[in-house]
Amino acid sequence: MTFDITVGSYSIQTLDKVTIKRSVETLGNTAVIVLPRTVYNRTMGIESKFNLDDPVTIKLGYDGKLETEFEGFLSFVSIEESSITLECEDYIFFYRMGLAPKELKDKSVKEILKHVNDEISALSGKSLSLSCDLSNKYTYIIEEGETGLEVLNEIRRLTKTEIYMEGNTLYCHSQFSRESKKVAYDFSLNIESADLKYKTADSTKFLVIGTGTGADGMPIVVKKGIKGGGVKRFSSTEIVDENNLQKEVEEAYNKEVYTGYEGSFNAWLVPYCDAGYAVTIEDSDKEYPKGSYYVLSVETTFSKAGGVRRISLGKKLS
Repeated sequence: MTFDITVGSYSIQTLDKVTIKRSVETLGNTAVIVLPRTVYNRTMGIESKFNLDDPVTIKLGYDGKLETEFEGFLSFVSIEESSITLECEDYIFFYRMGLAPKELKDKSVKEILKHVNDEISALSGKSLSLSCDLSNKYTYIIEEGETGLEVLNEIRRLTKTEIYMEGNTLYCHSQFSRESKKVAYDFSLNIESADLKYKTADSTKFLVIGTGTGADGMPIVVKKGIKGGGVKRFSSTEIVDENNLQKEVEEAYNKEVYTGYEGSFNAWLVPYCDAGYAVTIEDSDKEYPKGSYYVLSVETTFSKAGGVRRISLGKKLS
């Protein structure tokens, strides 16, 4: 196992553990680097090497064949008697800056996010890009002291979309609409352990209820599923179209009710896998048929004990 980790201009030589969390359900990705403060009972004295906002790059792998697992910035340093913990965020770190008050009237989601990106770029001195396929319009008022992060969270709530960073690019798109890279896993080859359950659609009890107000001011309620199991409710404060609400309810239902695996599994550093990927899971013993699943999140840990990816599955794709 080999690594190449830099914080600012400092190259880390000794390491206890790294944990990297990447998810399409959170705005930003994070990394936690734990370093020994003492080696052979001698204090290393490296505390002064680190400064907040320092750029961070983490590369991990085997035998010098490294994959860039994280790029971001140092956001917090914790010093204990025997260890130093470095908490890092990707470019979402800069969206914590406050924005100037402004009314964005009848603007598309893309225009609102571009305004946020432009202002954060000017404040931070970083060049931020945007990839957004949403054209639906809103009137959004940025209040005094509101941060870029708060705007992104509100847009995500309003649109029920995935908003997350990849490098210096902010992505905003409908769930599952972005083409996913593909990775294959097999229980007999590259799955270390699994916390997976195989379920069937006809044995899953789940109910989705969507509510909203139509253009005529009358309430609209759309339901799909059966009682007796899980329940998901969502409502819209905007004027809704019944057909669009029906599609949202069906999408939420199909994410929960299908024939296939749910849960998570542990794999190694190779092959590389990231949130938003599509993974195929195959059982060579043919207990269950092969299926493809959307990856919601990946938590990667790297230490003397080994390198492990914990991959959490979302919707079944095929």
